[in-house]
Amino acid sequence: MRSERRMTTEHEQPRFNWLTRLALGLLLAIVVARCLMLEVAREAIIQGPTFSNGPGPTTSLFLDSLTFIPMLLILVRRVLDDSYTLRFRWVHLLFTLLAVWTLASIAWAPDRFLAMVGAMQIVAGASLFWSVSQLVRRWEHLRIVVGICVGLLLANVVQAAIYRLFDLPDLQNFWQQNKETFFAERGWKPGEFIATRFEKKLLAGELLGFNVSPNTLGALVVMLCLITLGAAMQRVEDKDDQGWIGILFLVAIAALFPLAYTGSKASWAALLLGIVLLALWRLLRKWLVAHRIFVFSVAMAGIALGIVSVVAYGLSFGGLPEDSINFRWRYWTAAWAGITQAPVFGVGWGNFASVFLQHRLPVSAEEISDPHNFLVRWAAELGIVGLVLGVSWLILWTWNLTRPLAIAGVTTPPRRVHRVLWIGLAAFFASLIAVDFSRLDESGQFFAALLDMLRRILLSGLVTLGLGILCLRDAEHREVDARPAPWLMAGMFVGVLAFLLQSGIDIAFFQTGPFMLCLLIMAALLGVVLEERARRQTAIATVSLVLSTLCVVIVLIAFVIPTAFAESTADYARRLAPNQPERAIDLYEKAYGQAPVRNADYLIRAAEIAQVPALNMEQRARELLGRAIDADPTSIKALTARGHLLAQRAANPSTIEQCLADYQRAVELNPNEIDLRLDYAQLLEHFGKPKEAATQLIAAMQVNSAYDPAEPERLELRAPGEVQRITAKIAALQAR
Repeated sequence: MRSERRMTTEHEQPRFNWLTRLALGLLLAIVVARCLMLEVAREAIIQGPTFSNGPGPTTSLFLDSLTFIPMLLILVRRVLDDSYTLRFRWVHLLFTLLAVWTLASIAWAPDRFLAMVGAMQIVAGASLFWSVSQLVRRWEHLRIVVGICVGLLLANVVQAAIYRLFDLPDLQNFWQQNKETFFAERGWKPGEFIATRFEKKLLAGELLGFNVSPNTLGALVVMLCLITLGAAMQRVEDKDDQGWIGILFLVAIAALFPLAYTGSKASWAALLLGIVLLALWRLLRKWLVAHRIFVFSVAMAGIALGIVSVVAYGLSFGGLPEDSINFRWRYWTAAWAGITQAPVFGVGWGNFASVFLQHRLPVSAEEISDPHNFLVRWAAELGIVGLVLGVSWLILWTWNLTRPLAIAGVTTPPRRVHRVLWIGLAAFFASLIAVDFSRLDESGQFFAALLDMLRRILLSGLVTLGLGILCLRDAEHREVDARPAPWLMAGMFVGVLAFLLQSGIDIAFFQTGPFMLCLLIMAALLGVVLEERARRQTAIATVSLVLSTLCVVIVLIAFVIPTAFAESTADYARRLAPNQPERAIDLYEKAYGQAPVRNADYLIRAAEIAQVPALNMEQRARELLGRAIDADPTSIKALTARGHLLAQRAANPSTIEQCLADYQRAVELNPNEIDLRLDYAQLLEHFGKPKEAATQLIAAMQVNSAYDPAEPERLELRAPGEVQRITAKIAALQAR
């Protein structure tokens, strides 16, 4: 893969080593914790028998803030230790600019709250990427990172087994008993696409792990499996004891269990491709080193040609072969229509849903919030600027990996293995954030919380076990293995490549846990190949430390702390709503004022409470929904809620006009939603506009006819006789 050259450095001062060791351990613990929880920007969908509803934005922002601490520790080490060098490269600058541009997109995003939460994760990712590339400088560092990957693979396999054997039967039983209530709480109707798809996936027992999609779990497992295979082959090449080799191969084989229940064909294809690439690397690595520029150029040209070929095929035939891939083509087609409207700036990070719903093809029944392609997402949400920065960063990262190795020769004593096992314990404590201890007073929640904690102890222990398996050379050597390990690098690189390939047709890359893990692996590879350069003056490091600390403080004051207060107030309001609705409404309004950016969701929740007939607060509900629409003009939920409320109390022409205007705007934002047009047609007929009502019904029928014949969202499949009824209704309306 590359040749190796040794560099000599001055003796590192042991008294300051603890700073960077703590920084690396803290980063690894944070990444592990985030891989063992599902973070959500707003309330999670599933609240069934599982104890946790998923850590919300406060948890995400808190963990993002913790990610900045290692960066500050590294800078402190540089200020105190003249012999310690920092690496600043163009690849760091490009990712930093991408993070800054993502943060800036909050200013023009319709849903600024989603943009803020997502942007902070990218900023934290930039900090992690820079920090890890500073900290991973020797083979033992790389082995620690790979050990974490092996441990995470073990944790995902065991979690999959627990879910299939214990959690799934309980969840399916809960579903059968509470399906109607579950639908009512979310405003779903039996037979709707989202309801039907959710029930089908639940009953089929698809594995999600700690992710929102089984495809994301598949992509994560494939990446970890390929890394584990690389570690196993390194043991083979080093002629280690067969027991150590066998353990790693068994762990890699165990990865097939969760893959079998994800239903992801792309994951199997990516795994097979990764194995082939590892085999080719083994056969051709000397040739690859000698012709690195040629190989890099051919690879980049091949990727570009592949993208162009896919686009050309889709344009020529109006889609791509195979249904699941063709679904993605429809997502990208809708995204392109949105990109043309905001080509430079995009629609704002995390706001793809507004683009997709407005421009999706009539044949598409899905309502998604991600284009299932990380390049398309950059283009749609961050514009051409974001796409150029993101692609340039990936290309430059790949180019850096073609360099000869530059591993520093140091005189520090080897690290004992037991001194790195604390990372698993730290990850356990960090993962406890996912447990909602505030609900311990609710019936039956204490034992659920205890079970959740025991499960997290098990998973963290498995991560620690993977760390020990990789770091120990054998039973006699208790130091972290420091032997050269090119197979580890090959497995990591191929694993990242497979992960990015799957992210080209799925949402894996920007799911928080997998995203942070991928960045960790990428930065670790970069850290091994970056050479040491002449030391900059300590004054520059001091200024960098001061400015970085100032930026972190600003982020805490401007985003993290206000969001924590707002979410705490909103959570208290949710608990008070059943018994003290007026107080809950006031608290939701207070949360809206506390949030650092506009969050229309707080006002919508308050309006839902105010609409209860017994409270007689319709006027306040209208005001709340009006403010929510001002906060997020693309909120279809707020528009239809106010329109429905106005329709119930329409007493004058202005009220009727506002009601119909809200529904008209909602239809413009989501023109291919059948139920929305049917509701709008009903209102138009009610208010004496038969011709306009017929127009909406005709449009709804056109969308319905564009659906696939087997699409469960089709009217004739979910409600037999509905098509005939609507056809007769259209004729009657046109005759009036």
